[in-house]
Order: sequence, then C-alpha cells, then structure tokens
Amino acid sequence: MNEVMIKAEQIRHLKEIMTTYKVPTDLIDVEALVDSKLSYEENKAIIMPLIETLAVGETDNKEKIEIDKKRKEKGNIKTEKDANARVEMEQLKLEADNSEKEFEKAINSIKTTIHSEILEKLYYIPREYIKSVISADTLSLILLGKQARGKSYLVVETLNKGKAKYKYHSGFTSPMALYKLLYENRDEGIINVFDDTQGLMSSKEALPLMLNALYSINEKREIMWNTTSSKLGIPQRFIYEARTILITNTLPNNLNSTLISSRCLSYEFNPTNKQLLSMMYEIAKQDNDIPKEKRIEIVDFMKGYADGTCKNFDLRTQRHIENLFRYDKDGWKELSQPLLSKDESLVLLKTLLKECSTIAEAEKRYCEKEGVCRKTFYNRKALLDIECKSVEEMKI
Repeated sequence: MNEVMIKAEQIRHLKEIMTTYKVPTDLIDVEALVDSKLSYEENKAIIMPLIETLAVGETDNKEKIEIDKKRKEKGNIKTEKDANARVEMEQLKLEADNSEKEFEKAINSIKTTIHSEILEKLYYIPREYIKSVISADTLSLILLGKQARGKSYLVVETLNKGKAKYKYHSGFTSPMALYKLLYENRDEGIINVFDDTQGLMSSKEALPLMLNALYSINEKREIMWNTTSSKLGIPQRFIYEARTILITNTLPNNLNSTLISSRCLSYEFNPTNKQLLSMMYEIAKQDNDIPKEKRIEIVDFMKGYADGTCKNFDLRTQRHIENLFRYDKDGWKELSQPLLSKDESLVLLKTLLKECSTIAEAEKRYCEKEGVCRKTFYNRKALLDIECKSVEEMKI
C-alpha cells in the first residue's frame, strides 16, 4: 500500500509541474511512465524532457525560463505535431527499455526454475490439439510455422507422452508410394505424422489421396488408385481409418493447400525469438553428454542475438552450436559466429529507432539509406516490435 501511495504522490507532483508549464495533464500518460521502483527525482529526470518539449506560454518560474532558453537554442520544436511525435518516440523508447528489463527477469526465472509456466502457456493450445488427435476426437491436424521452431519436437513429445501409436514420415513421397504408405498404415489406432509436407500439397496426383485421407462427408474415408499396372500389389481402393498430423513451414498459395487446410484442424505455431530463447533454456536444463551448466552457457551466448536482427536464431542453430562445443570446447564461440549472422538492414533500423527523435525521422533516414518505400520500413519495424511485445507473454 505504501508503494502505491508513493507512486500516487509522485504522479501528483509531476502533474503540478505540468500545470506550471501549461501542459495539459492528459497529454502525457504520467501514470504509465512513473516507475514505482524509482525515486521521485529519477522519475522526474525521465519525464521532465517530455514536459519541457510540450511546455507553452510564459511564466516567471526561473526553471521554466532556463528551459525556454534551451528550447530556443535547439530550435527543433516548430509545431505541436512535432512535439507530439517526440513524446511518442520517447514513450516507445521507455517501453522498449522496460521491456528489456522484464525480459531479463523472465529469463532469470526460467534459468532457475525446474518447471516453466512460460512454456506451458506457449505450448498449451498446440499440445491440446495434438491430444485431441490422440483421443480420436480430431481426425486430422495441420501444424504450421517457420522452420526450426520446435513443431516436430512438440508433436513427437506429446505423442510419446500420450503413448500414442504413430508412424513418422519425412521428406517427399511419390504419389504411388504415398498410396501404399496410407494402405499399410490405415488402421484406426494409428496416427500418421507427415513432416515437411509441401511436396504432397503441390502434387496433383497426391492431392486426391490426401484429401480423402483427411476427411469424408459420409465419415467413410475411401482412398482409391486407378491403374492397370500389376506393380501396385495392393487393393485399388480401401477404407482409411487412421488419423493424420501434417507439419509444414508454410502453405503454398494455391487451391491445393486451401482444400487440405479446410479439412484439418489448423494451428500456426510461430514463437518469437524471445519465446524461442525461453525454449532453448528449457532444452539446456536437460542433461545430455554436455553438462547442464555448459548448455546454459551456450544459450547465454545466443541471448545477445535474440533481438530480432539475427537471420538464423532457432533451435536448429542451438543444436549446431552444441555440436561445435563438442568438437572444440575452447574455440566454439568463434566457430559459432558465422551461424549467428545478423540482418544488417534490421540492425540499421534498430539503430535509427534509438537515435532519432521521431519515427518519421527514422523512417526518412532508413528509406533514404536502404532505397525502400515507407511500407517496407513499417513492415520491417513490425519484426522488431513483435520481439518487444512478446515479453508481456513471457511474464510468470
């Protein structure tokens, strides 16, 4: 209660200062900016530049007169729109800073706890969908998401924990081989898992087989293969009673993928880099031939690349770096650097967002430097924003 009162008192004093400087009290969200963990002077040092920027009118206050001199020297505030843009940028920077602090707290919690609620929250829906396939309440599921984000691991782990009888199939399968595979694994108690299924979706011959395997309006899923060849060696039609899980990075933008996805329970599993980092720490806490403390050290090393600018920040890269550690326990960091190369365009964007006074200024400088349009700027900025916002989802 005392902490709340202290914060309330700070807010009151700061609003009094805003009134003195003739700044409307609803123009700055003081309640959101005041950090109860900081002293009044610390909070004032953060918020006063915003008040100074928006200050209008004349006053005999000596402090205000001094501020006016500084404003005239800078000569940067020309319109109310400029002032608002600067306030917006300052708030974004404060939010980003607070986001990083919360991120550090979340990561420290993950490293020191045996069981992470963060991962439970992240995995909850896709895991429940997989369980619904195990229970036969769902006949087919398609799990979408970028490569090396843990989709296959999550499926296999959940199936194993559920003691499901499943067959795992990976890579391209010819249409005839697919027909035989479905026939040999057609029984009701089997779950067929197809990993990396884009080849199946793009094949005109394989498409009807998959469509009939996934769904039927009369609940009898009959699969047929019309041929005069004697090489088939199995019936030309059969009833498919097994269940199916499809794992793929993306769906091709065509009618085939639309037909397939419409017949499946669908989920897109795309954790952000910071959520991936929490997954990496969970994996690192599981001992293998590399001691747990060394595996955590590897993830600590990767943590510096989780800001959204790294090209290959994923679970596969974690495994590659662990392999390099096995190979060279002294030089693994140097050997790992090429695997963690950064997108220099995103690095530039992040730098400009820190340096510039307004988003408009950052946009102009970025577009001039990269030779791109403003739409590209905001699309790329969204990639960095997602990483900051994801911290809220990581709070325990």
